[in-house]
Amino acid sequence: MPPVPSVEKKPATYDVYESTLEPKYQERARSELNEESFRIEPAIARMREFIAKHPRIQRCRTDAIFLLRFLRYRKFNVDAACEVLERCLTALQVSPEFFTLDLENPMIERCMCVPLGQNSDGSMVFLIRVGSFDPATFEPEQVVRLNMLALETYVYDEVYQVTGITAVIDLHGMTLAHAGAITLPKLSVIMDSTHNYLGVRIQRIHLVRLPKIAATVVDLISKALSPKLQQRIKDYRRDPAIARMREFIAKHPRILRCRTDAIFLLGFLRYRKFNVEAACETLHSGPDRKI
Repeated sequence: MPPVPSVEKKPATYDVYESTLEPKYQERARSELNEESFRIEPAIARMREFIAKHPRIQRCRTDAIFLLRFLRYRKFNVDAACEVLERCLTALQVSPEFFTLDLENPMIERCMCVPLGQNSDGSMVFLIRVGSFDPATFEPEQVVRLNMLALETYVYDEVYQVTGITAVIDLHGMTLAHAGAITLPKLSVIMDSTHNYLGVRIQRIHLVRLPKIAATVVDLISKALSPKLQQRIKDYRRDPAIARMREFIAKHPRILRCRTDAIFLLGFLRYRKFNVEAACETLHSGPDRKI
């Protein structure tokens, strides 16, 4: 069993990094993350100096694999990596209800957040079953804590620092009670952690089995994400509908020119509550009100 990492901000000695990556992942780290062998030790040393001299950091891990988590997340921009680390440490103090990990959490055995293994791209796939939480007692903090526990289990495997994670979010069973528990302050914490201090590369987010009752909340959360993350969301409720609208446009004899980008078509689909035939009719005849 590996030793428990020290949280002394300025230890007498530091560990020396030795890569455990296979050549194919070393090459991927080089091409995608600007990771070169000559950059690694100087970057780690600068982060250790940042931690040692920071007046508000009282305790913090300084082992190489911990710091590489942030360096790889920010593609070896040391200043940006230090900023993410600082925000992460602040969040642990300000919002412990979201980020305190509990290995005895009974929800672990209920498989609310399950690691499914590697996909073909090498990233770790997590299944997150939001709708399985009891709506009477559901709190967003529960989901975040379980997700953080799963992430912390795997994020110090160098492969996943390089390849990132893929989230499959199963929303079957989600109700208005679930949605109502996601208040704006809590949503702000969740979005801020995703953008600013999670320290994990999110490669793809798959939304599956989304009930209509939860669509508005999911759309609101999606819009709050960064443009880069929005592009990585695959919503299986939308894709077939968009494809059918594109087919309608392509085959319509009287439509000579028309936008077919997803954002444009989603306007009609949302207006007609994802009734594709009605959305196509509205597109063809013109909306009778603002979309």
